[in-house]
Amino acid sequence: MGGLSKRARTFFFAIVGVLALVLAVLALAPILLRDRIEARVKSAISSNIEARVDWRRLNLSIIRSFPNLSLQLSDLVVVGVNTFARDTLLAVPRFRFVIDLGSVIGGLRGNGPLVARSISFDQPRVNLLVRSDGEANWDIIPERDARAGGPARSIEVSLEKLEIDDARVSFDNRASDL
Repeated sequence: MGGLSKRARTFFFAIVGVLALVLAVLALAPILLRDRIEARVKSAISSNIEARVDWRRLNLSIIRSFPNLSLQLSDLVVVGVNTFARDTLLAVPRFRFVIDLGSVIGGLRGNGPLVARSISFDQPRVNLLVRSDGEANWDIIPERDARAGGPARSIEVSLEKLEIDDARVSFDNRASDL
């Protein structure tokens, strides 16, 4: 650096400073916005699923999977409601979802599909149950009444990788004695 002029050094340090600021914003934004994002995720889930969904901790990161956005849920649990209120449908110690940041921005503008780079489940435990009357505990998506809420919104998703490690699935169909 001894051979660089004062102007060149100033320019170099300005570029390094801007890059450090961008990296700091990328690292801190998910931490600072985590509570707001977690509240929105919980709200979206509760309005679209007839089950109790909860987790112990939500982690967001842009740095870990740059240029993608990484969302990780620890101890994700999905429990039924009404007749299945005591039945755990899904328990996952670690759930990770990596999404292309550009597609999120494009999706907010209505351009193009949402590109999920990967979805991974680590040691999921799935308990599928069909009661003797034919009602299934995995039927948790409510039917939409087109007259009440207008046309249903559609979303296009592209998934590149799905990973399920060490899964245990239980299937109990009491209607068919399986």
